[in-house]
Amino acid sequence: MGLRAFGIKPLREVSCLNYLMALSFTEFLRPLKPKDNIPLEIWGWRSLNTSAETTGLMSLSFGLSHEPNHGNWKIIATGRDISGFAEFEVKQYVLPKFKLNVRVNQNFVTISSSDLVLDIDLKYTYGKPVLAICTIQALVSPRCPDKIQNFTIMTNVTTSLTLDLKKGLANVWDTLFEYYPIPTKISTICTETATGYVQNLTTWLPMYKHLHTLVVQDRPEIALAEHPYEVGIEVIWRNGSCIIAPAVNTTYRREDVDLILFELNGVNVLTETKILTDVNKYGKEMNISTGLSWTINDRRMTVKVVTTSPVHHTNVILISQGAVLGYRYSQFRVPLMEITVTLEIPLFVTYHKVEILAYTVSDGSLVSNKFHLTVPNPDVKIHLNANATQPGATLEIMATGFQDDSRSIFGVRAIDTSLLIATEDVDLAHSWIHEKLEYKKRADSEYKSIYSSFTFQNFVNSDTRIITIAFVDTATRTYRSYHERDFQTKSDIHIRKHFPETWIWQEMESTNGTIKFNKTVPDTITSWKLPAFKLHTEYGLRITTYPKILTVFKPFFIRFICPHSVVKGEELILRIVVQSYLDEPVNATVTLNNPNQYFRFLEIGGEQAYRTKFVAVNVSSIATLAFRIGYVHHGNFELEASAVTPTAVDSLKQKIVFKHAGIKHTNSKVLIKPQSKREIYSRQKMNASFPSDLIAESEEIKITLTQDFLSTTLENLETLIQIPIGCGEQNMVKFVPDLVILEYLEVSGSITTSLKAAILNYLELGYQQQLSYFNKDGSFSAFQFEEIGSTWLTAFVTRAFLQAKKYITIDQYILKESVDFLLGKQQQDGSFQEDGFVHDRSLLGGAVSTSNKLALTALSLLAIVDAQRNIISTRKLPTSNYLTKGIQYILRQPQNATTPYTANLLTYFFHYINHPNKEDYYEISRRMWHMESGNIFWDPYQSTYQGPVTVKSATIEVTAYGLLIQVLKKDKVHSESIANWLISQKNAQGGFLSTQDTIMGITALAKYHEFANISHISNTDSLVNATITWEGGSQTYALGRKTKQAIYETDLPRTVRNVRVETEGKGASQVQLSWSYDSEIPTTNVSFSLDITVENCTTLRNLVLRPCAAYNKDNSSNMVVLEMYAPSGYSFNSQELNSLLDSKLIQRYELREDSSRLFMYFASFPGRIVKCFDLTITKEYEVSKHVGGQVKFMITTTTPNRLR
Repeated sequence: MGLRAFGIKPLREVSCLNYLMALSFTEFLRPLKPKDNIPLEIWGWRSLNTSAETTGLMSLSFGLSHEPNHGNWKIIATGRDISGFAEFEVKQYVLPKFKLNVRVNQNFVTISSSDLVLDIDLKYTYGKPVLAICTIQALVSPRCPDKIQNFTIMTNVTTSLTLDLKKGLANVWDTLFEYYPIPTKISTICTETATGYVQNLTTWLPMYKHLHTLVVQDRPEIALAEHPYEVGIEVIWRNGSCIIAPAVNTTYRREDVDLILFELNGVNVLTETKILTDVNKYGKEMNISTGLSWTINDRRMTVKVVTTSPVHHTNVILISQGAVLGYRYSQFRVPLMEITVTLEIPLFVTYHKVEILAYTVSDGSLVSNKFHLTVPNPDVKIHLNANATQPGATLEIMATGFQDDSRSIFGVRAIDTSLLIATEDVDLAHSWIHEKLEYKKRADSEYKSIYSSFTFQNFVNSDTRIITIAFVDTATRTYRSYHERDFQTKSDIHIRKHFPETWIWQEMESTNGTIKFNKTVPDTITSWKLPAFKLHTEYGLRITTYPKILTVFKPFFIRFICPHSVVKGEELILRIVVQSYLDEPVNATVTLNNPNQYFRFLEIGGEQAYRTKFVAVNVSSIATLAFRIGYVHHGNFELEASAVTPTAVDSLKQKIVFKHAGIKHTNSKVLIKPQSKREIYSRQKMNASFPSDLIAESEEIKITLTQDFLSTTLENLETLIQIPIGCGEQNMVKFVPDLVILEYLEVSGSITTSLKAAILNYLELGYQQQLSYFNKDGSFSAFQFEEIGSTWLTAFVTRAFLQAKKYITIDQYILKESVDFLLGKQQQDGSFQEDGFVHDRSLLGGAVSTSNKLALTALSLLAIVDAQRNIISTRKLPTSNYLTKGIQYILRQPQNATTPYTANLLTYFFHYINHPNKEDYYEISRRMWHMESGNIFWDPYQSTYQGPVTVKSATIEVTAYGLLIQVLKKDKVHSESIANWLISQKNAQGGFLSTQDTIMGITALAKYHEFANISHISNTDSLVNATITWEGGSQTYALGRKTKQAIYETDLPRTVRNVRVETEGKGASQVQLSWSYDSEIPTTNVSFSLDITVENCTTLRNLVLRPCAAYNKDNSSNMVVLEMYAPSGYSFNSQELNSLLDSKLIQRYELREDSSRLFMYFASFPGRIVKCFDLTITKEYEVSKHVGGQVKFMITTTTPNRLR
């Protein structure tokens, strides 16, 4: 059986949706039937099943995580006796605007060649020519690095160019081999004159020393011992033409090598013929020929068998894929030397190779021969009601296949051909089908020698066995072989705003062999490739040989040339390109609309709601207009423009971001009203504080009310903390909160189908990304390819994966290997050892460092306990022995619970495993808690307080362990007090300060909500009215009328600083005041010193940035993230960043926002040592009065101030 996973776009952009169709079929391309119901697993993260509805076709979509690892990915599907895979590349990219073709007048060159003619052709994907400047460079590599020739031309039509190959090649002759070529590289780089877009292409040609090569042809299938035979010699010229030399007579002799010498054009040519043919020692010969005469419904063929001597009977078998599809036995009273039989090929044999095997027994010897043929097969055909159309039009699409009256499934897709310029398509193709149908033999190894006798191999290669009393020659002969490698070359205005890369992706059922449907054409001016396939339960798979190409085109249209974002204070030169292919020159009226005045025009009359300009455009020409605009409001907006002529019109929308310069800060305060048995009225004040150095008009302030204290967390799962999530440690800050909130919502009964699907998608993405950091030894590490994994991180991830098993597919192999890794890290004294490195020490929370063996041992044992409860088999059984040793180690340590962190962690551990010593540790923990406004918390940094509490990440984490203890003890009074304190510390997104405290804080609150059963409070008892009053306005809310997860949110005026909150009722409520602002970036910092120099390049479009940074402390830093914004209109160079990655200077980088925003990850910065590196940025768009780029250093510490 086989499986084909296809249709994934092979080049993927970060944070987008992928589509997958998986076909599972038998060896005859029939779909797996419903009774087979074979489960398939997309390795590590997704399960799916064949079903009665799909009959072998499974279609799904999956997303990539927001920050996936770039590079080649593979999806592997496995099941019972079935397997398949699909590969794709993940990278950020910009779709090419046009295609560059370089055609060469010959497929090789020689040292004596004079001229090489190149045809250079540039066309947009909608078929029109491109006006561009092209540079062509030819080099011979690697032995001759000198350029042959360098040309620069301007072209808008197909252009021919002649290269003189003799130039610069005086010293190449001696480096050429007699037969093997040297690759010649022809590089072409073309720049569109209107926009500056660049497209390049490299063409390779082999350079030979001689003009010809020799090939032995016309070898006989069989040669009789001591009989003469003929061998043909082909002289093949490098251009592909050939001369057939006169046939050479020779006689086969065992172990013989014939030397043939003949003269060609005055040159003596010597060649060896290697006779790889078989000798039938008993002199019996059988030949087969066929006469094919069939229709699609009548596939009969005649088979003629001729023997060299009369025989009494013959057997003719039709074989494909190791199965006998037809059989004819003929017996004669009078021996015959020639017989003819008729065989029928079943309809389900489609793209298969078919073998006709004929054999007989004569004089006690088995004689056989075999004939191969490929069955012609009707393809699926795509029909369109138009081969060219306009954006937004309705297109009728019809797919037809083999006409039948039973159920079949069609699949149709459409993909932008711009994507296929950048990479090869991975759709179903004849080549893949033929490769898949190369049947794998099941015969024993002793029968597999390729040197066995001809008759014997006829059966073995057909995967049949010989059971006979006749003599079968299985003698093995040895022959020498020679193979010469060769070098291979490889009526209303329609606003255009919908620009997908994949347009159609659907399957449809048919009962008559035809499907028909309508689709609205996307707005991209391009062409689309439309392949299709058909899957029938009886007749198997059919595909399209020649997919349809649909051209989407308008003879008049516009394009925007603008960056991803512009900063306040900058001026954007917004260019609008007008392209006309009308039959006559036109005057176009181009209007840039600004109805909401998100920006202002920087020319006279800048406050207008639109600005109109006029331009003349010639036939088949391009004109460009420039609009100078500036920032007014920040946010994500759509630019909208239109161009009108007397005969044509086009309108276009494109997104742009206007933003402030500086660092964004967010703050929040929370007021909690607990559930009560009677009506309670409360009146309190809240205030938002803003610094004096904030950037004007950057303030944002809002009020949020909810009754479910995890609602804001649920609403902001993607932004719980404001740090990059780019490594194996920080990735878990998304995975674990998603998991615990899903558990809470299921227990509370408040989960909806759509919400569950969304959270499960988050979990799958998080799991998918975490597998990128899985090592061969079973450990997990922060970055890919680290030599030593982290014990702490592996324990942490293993617990999370075990918890997620009931919701998503977690590979048992991953769990087993991870547990085995942890068990292998236990020392003789029972403690666990950390050999790896935790880059983000904020994840360690109160553990402070991996040298805290008590904390590491407790955390590792928790993972082992969870593995026991989930029945994870390991190589190191029984796990109870490891658990006992670890507990004994903890109990032996003197003063092992002297800090709030170790006290709470060990108390939680002993309660989790229900150990007899749990109450002893609880008393230690209880004596360490503090009170603030009647609520309980722990602080690992201070034992007493005389003023306001300074909350740090470890304070949150330790208190979260305290809440988990109370939940395990089922203490509602103390758990409510601790939960209220934690809720009051949440940030505006529903998370906390850092990574580990967010994970533990949300976990503890979710477990508390499950335990307290808050969601089951009656509607009457949950009602509460709230009134929010501020200067100039007020708003009243009635909470409890809808679901308890409802969030009520109001944006307040930017000038508001104080609000009054009044609540009344029995129900619980949470009122959160959140505010944010931007401030100037500090130029100095006590932790880091930073200096950046900017240099101009020889190319005017490029600048070189040279950041030099140093960590101003004696010890090494924790993991450092460098975040850089290129000046507006500039972008970073990914190839240059790859070289930094290869040099191990950085562990990882990410590019976002059209490559204008860069994240670089450093494992650490050494103390007081300056690190410098060069970064090239390229100007892509016109922006003036630059505010400048930004550079931020973020050190992952346990303090709340993280941006540097």
